[in-house]
Amino acid sequence: MLRVGKKATPEASKDSKKKAGKDNNASALKNIKKQLENQGPSKKVSVFWDIENCRPKRNTILEVVGKIRDLVLQGHQEQSFMVVCDVTEEPKDVISSLEDANVDVRHISRSKKNSSDEVLRQEMRKIVDTSNETGRIVLISGDCDFSKDLHGFRYRKGYEIVLIHNAMAKQALIQCANFAFSFETVPGQHQANSKEKKKKVEKGEKNKTKKEQEVFLTCKSGHKLDRKQPDTSGWVCDASFEDGGCKRALTSGGNPSA
Repeated sequence: MLRVGKKATPEASKDSKKKAGKDNNASALKNIKKQLENQGPSKKVSVFWDIENCRPKRNTILEVVGKIRDLVLQGHQEQSFMVVCDVTEEPKDVISSLEDANVDVRHISRSKKNSSDEVLRQEMRKIVDTSNETGRIVLISGDCDFSKDLHGFRYRKGYEIVLIHNAMAKQALIQCANFAFSFETVPGQHQANSKEKKKKVEKGEKNKTKKEQEVFLTCKSGHKLDRKQPDTSGWVCDASFEDGGCKRALTSGGNPSA
């Protein structure tokens, strides 16, 4: 005997997709954390965040910074965690949250082209050139201009490179890192994106439902009725003032005569 399965509702399909997305993200994070766990001597870890390139969602910065530390430290020592940006162009709550998370915020004006990238590059080189022991460099950016620097840090200086990149990152940048993963997979950031998408979907469905509920009265000929004169019922057909208009009143209880 064949058993016919119950047809999945749109709500059930959405829930299953949402669960699958969470499971996939959790699995990816578990693999990333396992790859980055401390398997040898403790290293000094320096994190450099190109926040204009990999921008976090509002009100998620404290959580995102905490999760990044959780992923890239794991028993290692934090040497620095730096963000370079034009402080005057960023929302005050963003800067405040970064400072509350003990992130070193360096101000650089946007008036000069690639100025923040150049400061990040100089700070990374300073760490690499002045340290007595190799460590771990974490770059949060998808800018391909950092490819040459990361290549040199990894293959000439012996540093371990972790790249947290955006969706636009080129393979030329990604292949310079020992470990690379998307900024979207960071807990907090991924959840914020999911919530934002959910709000957009709910808003769309709400507008759709509202539109569907816009029911209007029609005459017997199917024309829309408006409250106008001169019909004695207070309603007159849209077509009444057109050539050959029906001039009929309501379909129910109205005057059917022209």
